[in-house]
Amino acid sequence: MEEFQLVEDIDEVKKNMIQFNNDIKENEEMRRRFLSHFRQWYYIREIDTFAPSKFIGYKKMNATRYNNKDGTGADGRKTEVELRRWFVKKEVPLLHRELQGRFGEYGRIKESSEIHILKSEESYFKHLLDEREELSDGTEDNEKLNNTLIIIPALEPVERSREYNLYEDPIRDRVVYESLFHGRTRRWLDENIIGLKPDESRGYQTMGILHFIGLKDKHKGIFKGLSIYKAVQLLEQQDSDFSLVIQSLQRFNNMIEKSQKLKEVIIDDIDSEQAEEESYHTDGAVKEYYGKRYERNPENRKMAIEIHGLNCVACGFNFELVYGERGKDFIEVHHVKPLSTIGEEVVIDPEKDLVPVCSNCHRMIHRRKDEVLTVEELRQIIYRIREVLSY
Repeated sequence: MEEFQLVEDIDEVKKNMIQFNNDIKENEEMRRRFLSHFRQWYYIREIDTFAPSKFIGYKKMNATRYNNKDGTGADGRKTEVELRRWFVKKEVPLLHRELQGRFGEYGRIKESSEIHILKSEESYFKHLLDEREELSDGTEDNEKLNNTLIIIPALEPVERSREYNLYEDPIRDRVVYESLFHGRTRRWLDENIIGLKPDESRGYQTMGILHFIGLKDKHKGIFKGLSIYKAVQLLEQQDSDFSLVIQSLQRFNNMIEKSQKLKEVIIDDIDSEQAEEESYHTDGAVKEYYGKRYERNPENRKMAIEIHGLNCVACGFNFELVYGERGKDFIEVHHVKPLSTIGEEVVIDPEKDLVPVCSNCHRMIHRRKDEVLTVEELRQIIYRIREVLSY
């Protein structure tokens, strides 16, 4: 029967901690049998890693040895005594939240878990706790109070850049944002941002993007509840180089602001259209009401413009090029399905159901209510007229 020997120095402990974090991701048996039983957890800030006492307290530990330790005399109480040489138990709420966040996807973590930190790192956490106590006198807001105890792990970039280079900034930026601020899984990111089937992609595309930057599982959700502005401030204070992450978040924030401004412009345009047509919502058939409502919904119109742009899909007209600042961000949106087919509310896909058209083309499409043209039919009419005029 294999004998388990207690560790003799802190380097052995660190190697075991790293091994545990690798094994818990890969070894289903260890997750299923033991994860929910661990109560004494140890954290080293230098390597930004958590691991339980019985795993890190014995020499050369790995998942195979741990899963087969029954009957060997391995005892967590012995490892706890040995680990007191380097660690001290400390109540740091941030570390409890971090522990749950890191391992929650693999299984349940005991609510009563206790965390031990390195004695040599105790002064760092004392500084944070003292700072938190100073801020808790009611003179500062809760957001600042919480920000003082955010630990941002160092980046661990990899050389492989294939997935990162495969996608443009808007995709990469949203992947970074959703991972850091919402803790999305890589499969969720692949499906909802890139549009891949998660069972086929298995999250490898967005994993490649994040790993090239250096973002790992331990970074997931670290900025939950914060604004992008606050997160960037925190990143700029770090010793490590977070420039790629900062640039990504700043671009994403600019995109959000631009999108919001576009929505405000669209709402104003819709208000103007409704003021011009006093009969809106009261006059005409139900099918026209639904059709116009889809076209005039600010969110639908904004998404259609973001997808298709501001040029008329029939004639190519661009309002800003002709009218300057007054025409900036203006275009009407047309529902490509005949209004006669819309008798009730349906879910709209702005990419497939809505297209940008100029006011003239929009009127021509709808000019004869019994003969509504498709965009392609109007495009062919314009093409034939232009051909004749070019001779």
